[in-house]
Amino acid sequence: FLKKTQKVSDLELRAIESSFIIDFEHFLHQQPTLSNNGVMKHLERLKKLMKLAYEMDWLDKNIFKHHKLKFEKVDKAFLTRSELQKIMEFDPKRSSLAVTRDVFLFSCFTSLSYSDVRNLKRSNIVKGNDNKWWIKSKRAKTGVPLNIPLLPLPLEILQKYKDHPKVCSSDHVLPVCSNQKINNYLKEIASFTGIDKDFSFHMA
Repeated sequence: FLKKTQKVSDLELRAIESSFIIDFEHFLHQQPTLSNNGVMKHLERLKKLMKLAYEMDWLDKNIFKHHKLKFEKVDKAFLTRSELQKIMEFDPKRSSLAVTRDVFLFSCFTSLSYSDVRNLKRSNIVKGNDNKWWIKSKRAKTGVPLNIPLLPLPLEILQKYKDHPKVCSSDHVLPVCSNQKINNYLKEIASFTGIDKDFSFHMA
């Protein structure tokens, strides 16, 4: 934003005015990958920093004082039991779709987010006092501790990929591709299984 609109690579805190926020918000709304709420999330982070700067006396005023963040209410999509069953029964011919389906199902049965699944390592899979396998980790986004019992299906998926080249060459337990790719593959799976929803990993 600074390079494209302000023609600089950095800016003094005290040079930032309320107009900066308006210009920055306008710039963010022009980015094709950002929804309104995505724009608001970026502004929310900036707002926290500007408030901190004001409280630390690095700024003479809180420039966000009169700027309201306008989040849109979103109805979160979810899969029905029958739709989940369709994915479980789906027999893909391509390995990329098979891996995507399995990683998605792993997330469904463990409640892990995309980043949590991608970061999951062998050291996070431990045997509990009940002599059963558990996931012991922390949420990537919040740092909240995770203690999740591994049900038969996710255990089966872990076993299935223990010899996968991507798993063998790293400390991770599943061969998770990029967020963009996995969501593209999920859209393909949705079309094959007749699921008429805006299908993304977040649904897991």
